[in-house]
Amino acid sequence: MSIPFRLNLFKQIEIYQDLEEIDKKFQEQLISSEVKNGFCENPPLWFFEKKILYWVYTKHKHLGSPILISQFTSKEITYQYIHETDFDKMVRDFNKSWSIKEKNLEYINATKEEIQNIQIRKAFGNLVTKGLAKFFKKNKNINNDINQENCDGIIITERGLEYAKMIYWLYRFKKANRNYNKIKGVKRVLELKNWSIIKYTTIITIAWLIIIGSVFIFFKVLIYEIVEFVLTIKGPSM
Repeated sequence: MSIPFRLNLFKQIEIYQDLEEIDKKFQEQLISSEVKNGFCENPPLWFFEKKILYWVYTKHKHLGSPILISQFTSKEITYQYIHETDFDKMVRDFNKSWSIKEKNLEYINATKEEIQNIQIRKAFGNLVTKGLAKFFKKNKNINNDINQENCDGIIITERGLEYAKMIYWLYRFKKANRNYNKIKGVKRVLELKNWSIIKYTTIITIAWLIIIGSVFIFFKVLIYEIVEFVLTIKGPSM
């Protein structure tokens, strides 16, 4: 599936730098997270947010349609959620097909244990906070605000689609390193490909060299013009 727009080079660089910064912040949060009984009680969730965006670009065929919480939650949690929110028959039938959920989880390299031990509502809320999605609620009451606690899912924004496309290009699944041992059930995570780091680091370096070179040439020409102007005013020496 291809997203119906192209990203120019400057946009690619902007998103790459943002993703790199978020990755760095996530690792810092993960390392400093407190552990209780061997695992984080409230782990940072950027690693799973990336998996959702990766899935959006490759598997979420209807880009304007919502991504429901129930598409990734376990069978037990899903049935309880259905009972509380009274979804229509179509969504009920979809949720009963655990095989679909298993395929979703398998594709993003997420385990059932991983899903059961993260706060998927918080992951969705984080995507909204980053401007990559907006909350979705079935049968919305216009008098009520949709938020992280009462939403049924999210709809990815155009900015979110741009990030999803870049994540698909730049990242690949790798075995989770020991830092992820703090998050129960995590086996594989998305990490930047080596070539993407080299490519964009090189492009950014070249861009800065061009900017610095252009500024240098500008001031050199400016100084030359000023000197010429001063000499013209003074006229030929006697």
